Amino acid sequence: LLHFVDLDSTAHTYGPYTKQAHDCLELTDTYIAEILAAAPKNAIVALVSDHGFERVDREISVPILDMELELQGK
Repeated sequence: LLHFVDLDSTAHTYGPYTKQAHDCLELTDTYIAEILAAAPKNAIVALVSDHGFERVDREISVPILDMELELQGK
């Protein structure tokens, strides 16, 4: 039975520090532990990640900020 976890989508949907994201990380840890337990002693296991998450409280559009600064003469 294949189980799929997607922390990236979960964190984008619910936020990086939410219960849903934490649960997804816990499930990922469980799967990694199962893989390591099932792997032969001489196996090489590589884990990779594309990025982490940080909460964003405010977004700034650089082009809009630039236009506003030009209008203000700055």
